[in-house]
Amino acid sequence: MKSKLLFDLGICSVWMPSLLGGRHGWFYLAFAFAMLGLLMRIVVSFSLCYREKRVWLPLCLFVTT
Repeated sequence: MKSKLLFDLGICSVWMPSLLGGRHGWFYLAFAFAMLGLLMRIVVSFSLCYREKRVWLPLCLFVTT
């Protein structure tokens, strides 16, 4: 299970600099939703790894983003 967490965090660590790399990215609403989606994915990954009972709450937020 830890290897899946490390793989997912590796994907997120590549995804985040690509979001932050743009010069004008900080001013767009789509950037805010992309960052929210990225943070929700990280929260869901850790919640699934530690077998939280209420993992469905951040998962629902991630799906709607």
